[in-house]
Amino acid sequence: MNYRRSRILVFCFCLSFIGSYGNHSALARQKSEDPTIIDYLNRRLSEVRKQVQLDGKRYDAELNLEALCPVYARDAALQFVAGKVLMEYGAIFVGNNNVFLSFELVSNNINVRLVTQCIFFDDAGVQGYQSRVKTKREIIGGSTIELEEDAMAALMEARKQAAAKGLSITPRGGSIAARRNFADTQRLWNSRFYSGLHYWAGKKISQQEVAEIKLLNTVEQTARVLEWEEKRKAFFSTDFSKSILYSVAAPGTSQHLFMLAIDIEQFHRKDVRDILASNGWYQTVKSDLPHFTYLGIKDRSELSKRGLKREEINGHEFWTPKID
Repeated sequence: MNYRRSRILVFCFCLSFIGSYGNHSALARQKSEDPTIIDYLNRRLSEVRKQVQLDGKRYDAELNLEALCPVYARDAALQFVAGKVLMEYGAIFVGNNNVFLSFELVSNNINVRLVTQCIFFDDAGVQGYQSRVKTKREIIGGSTIELEEDAMAALMEARKQAAAKGLSITPRGGSIAARRNFADTQRLWNSRFYSGLHYWAGKKISQQEVAEIKLLNTVEQTARVLEWEEKRKAFFSTDFSKSILYSVAAPGTSQHLFMLAIDIEQFHRKDVRDILASNGWYQTVKSDLPHFTYLGIKDRSELSKRGLKREEINGHEFWTPKID
């Protein structure tokens, strides 16, 4: 399946045109004190209005969740992967950050598409998004780090506050700790994907299946791996005991692509985590302890009102998507 073409088709399905077809927003529900992430995103997206021109006519377009992440896509593989991405990495979409605020539509009078989405299908999509974001670079701990400018400002303020207490906040893993490109996510995925194939080949995965999955595109490949993990317990993590998502994000889905995530060396220190949280940086991926996401929200109580739930695991506070 051509996912670049599919992406545009999905976007067209997700638009409801006010005054033409009426308001079909999924947000007819009453606002609750602690909404699910789907409720919150639908409500937030319904407030976005974009003028779109189709067939020579201009419409006021209203968006819903499908515009952001194709969790209801007709293609089973795309739907499955999108659901996993929203569940694992969706916290990034509720913040006061550029991943949502720079959200916009582009029309060429034939198709309507979104500039950003929860899955980037290729390097062109990542480059197109990253080229529109204002970024800043800093040398930290001997590594050149690049982040969205507000995220970087918050990180530098956290470092200043930490230094005043005799603490350090530095990147883990060099420059790749922050901004990444599509190739970076593909390379990291392949490092676990091929290792897992080699380990399980002839055990829980047949040689024919190994040959077949190598020919699939990244979305279908991701869906197949996650299905094997769920149904066969053929896990692709580093130690083959957990999901591959505990080791790497699927290609094109990493929060690092939005330049709103960084891996921190001192993640194990609660005082460091507290300083980062007070500057809008939170742990949002339970499977990745060094990983922090810039939400730009300093008041923790606000997070539960945006479809996130607090989970404490071994003393670490995670804010993850509330699905139901």
